[in-house]
Amino acid sequence: MSFDDDDGQTVDSGDFEIYKDGELLQSGALSVDSTGRVLSFRFNATTEGQLEIVITWRVGQDVWKQPFLMKVVRA
Repeated sequence: MSFDDDDGQTVDSGDFEIYKDGELLQSGALSVDSTGRVLSFRFNATTEGQLEIVITWRVGQDVWKQPFLMKVVRA
């Protein structure tokens, strides 16, 4: 995680949600490393198709949210 106006900000906490066609498939907490800059999560992509991954993170009183799209296909 980086910040445009980097003044030592770090991420306090975060969550992820995985959706397919608007239906929530999985959710959980993000892991935040000791620097407050590296966020991670693991999920098992068992459903094929277009998934929306929504990442939410908190810095102090601010809450940020970013969606990402991922297409899952069988190999």
